[in-house]
Amino acid sequence: HVPGVARIASKGGAAHAFWTCRGHMSSRADAWLCAALLPAFDVASTSRGWPPRDVRVAVSRASDVVAWAASQTFPVVWIVKPREGSYLSRGMHVVTMSRRDVATPAALDAWVLDRVVDRDCRRPAARRGPECDRRKNVTFQRYVHRTALVRGRKFDVRVWVLVTSVDPLRLYVLRHGYPKIASRAYTGTRDLGDQCRHVRLMLDPACVHGAGEFLANFPDGYPKSTASPVFHDGFELVRGHAPPPLPGNTTATAPGARARWVDAEHFWQATVWPNVERALTAALLLARRDLLRAKAAHERADPAAAGLRRFALLAPDLAVDRRGRVYVEEINANGKIMGTHGRAGGYRDLFHDDGYVRAFLRIVGVDAHPEKKRYGGALAAALDHFCAAAGGSCAPGDRADLEAAVDEEAHAGPHWYRLYPPTRCVAARHGGACETDADGAWWPEQARVSRAARAAMGETPRDATLRAFLAAVDTEAIHGAPAVPGHGRWSPRAYRGTYAP
Repeated sequence: HVPGVARIASKGGAAHAFWTCRGHMSSRADAWLCAALLPAFDVASTSRGWPPRDVRVAVSRASDVVAWAASQTFPVVWIVKPREGSYLSRGMHVVTMSRRDVATPAALDAWVLDRVVDRDCRRPAARRGPECDRRKNVTFQRYVHRTALVRGRKFDVRVWVLVTSVDPLRLYVLRHGYPKIASRAYTGTRDLGDQCRHVRLMLDPACVHGAGEFLANFPDGYPKSTASPVFHDGFELVRGHAPPPLPGNTTATAPGARARWVDAEHFWQATVWPNVERALTAALLLARRDLLRAKAAHERADPAAAGLRRFALLAPDLAVDRRGRVYVEEINANGKIMGTHGRAGGYRDLFHDDGYVRAFLRIVGVDAHPEKKRYGGALAAALDHFCAAAGGSCAPGDRADLEAAVDEEAHAGPHWYRLYPPTRCVAARHGGACETDADGAWWPEQARVSRAARAAMGETPRDATLRAFLAAVDTEAIHGAPAVPGHGRWSPRAYRGTYAP
């Protein structure tokens, strides 16, 4: 495991990330770092009885929340999340805040005390669910209620991010996400009490009686990936309206057939996925200082741990709004998507693994990077040349870092790519794809990482050495495996009478 991951992969980690980010915002140039982090604050109770009578916003944050709220448009919608025992979204509910609710820290405390318990937990003890006892320590997080939809339903996306090193920081991402779609149509803020529209997604037994009932909402099958044409055919920024058409679309379309999925796929690749990259990169860069501190503490306590190769598979959940902007809801340290109805098909009908798990294990070297026997000589020569140009030699640790980065890239396969440091575009191989195109995006739409972002993460000398190596050396020429970023495109490329190459 990677020390410190448990801190960011928790419900309370959302509030920590948001306020940490605001602390790093020294100028408007840094603002993008916080754009994907939803405002959040933690509350807690020390009372033993029920209902809790002394719930308070963390003392160090109450005035900060009041100051933040002064610039907001009301009402503000929040989702309340217990910090433990929230399997299947148990204990979560959605509430609204008015301006007077946050006029002072005392008003905020009173509002929290009234909202930390929802109506289901106000019943007599004999009729309450066990999750009500977990309402004493919760996180309030801003709810994305102006959300994009799939077939008129709210959804969020789970993605996989692989941390292969903390110093220097190296991140990989699976090039598509898993959509988690609600069982009931979305109605905006008119019915916030219906958790099956807002909080409880997919096969939650509180909302559907089985997989068959849920899957009936998807006549062409459940969209198992954001790379599936089925997903894009149902993707809507506003209910009933697909994303804007692709300019100059010359896609071959049969008479009477719909091409909306092609336009939606382009919008997802050109707008949403770069925002996914930006959100994930910002979240992990801002968490890196905590990870470095945890790593140092762990190695002081156990010096032998310094020689271990560590990795972490993270599973962030992301929300997408009506403009294609992406927000980090939470980061899970468990890649699984929990559920029920397994004997009736259930989640086996909603997701699949096309070698994705095996591929990430190859990245971290579980099979000792077998392709290295083919490119090892070329890699050693490239390292010798770079280290000589850098001042005569590289420190042993630096050379091992650079070698590991090339080994990982060579074994990433078709489904994963390096998110940070960004995958390099080489003009000699990729041509015009390296240039900024008409919509202002980079090849293929990969988000750039600014100097401000590197400063926020506390860039170390090892980070700088790796970044310089990847900028100077064509690593793909060393190992020969295609290294191209961007969202996936599933086959077959024909759907609803439309062919999109």
